[in-house]
Amino acid sequence: MEIKKLDLKWTGKLQPLLINSVKHIILHHTAHPSWNVMDVHNYHQRSNNWIGIGYNFFIEKDGTIYEGRGLNIGAGATGYNLNSLHICFAGNFESQTPTEEQIKSGKWLVRYLLSLCPFGVDVMGHKNVGRTACPGKFFTLKEFKEMRRMTKEEQIKLIQEKAGLDDNTMMYLQFYRYGDALIEKLANAMD
Repeated sequence: MEIKKLDLKWTGKLQPLLINSVKHIILHHTAHPSWNVMDVHNYHQRSNNWIGIGYNFFIEKDGTIYEGRGLNIGAGATGYNLNSLHICFAGNFESQTPTEEQIKSGKWLVRYLLSLCPFGVDVMGHKNVGRTACPGKFFTLKEFKEMRRMTKEEQIKLIQEKAGLDDNTMMYLQFYRYGDALIEKLANAMD
């Protein structure tokens, strides 16, 4: 999977997010049955008078992941923007269900973002931090809330179980050849 970049026109300057300060990944829906990333970008500029889309990332119904604000400060939940990443899913999940493609892409994106952030980041819905139903009653929030960054020991155990690698091979991969980054990437791919 990949994160696609759009040529979004901003009406101001984006401010970098300190990734080590991230404590939450907050999930949203558009609350509109057919809006796409550009509709949200334009709405946030014209109606909210923001510099552009407030979400860091956006997932279309076909599962395509777009970068909104990326790793910059988002505008998705009052009081939580300086220490959160925001992912928005296209659709109104008060009356629709997310597509399988959206859920698959969403889990991939959350795993990726968790790998960038410090341990202890929690995944939640907008409704957990604000007075809203977002991301909607038909969004499978429980599956996402259970996601977290694995410890090194959990990563090694998962790789050994899925790939059938012994302790010596794991030690070689981790300490002599590739290091912790490979172990984390392998574990995320196998999870």
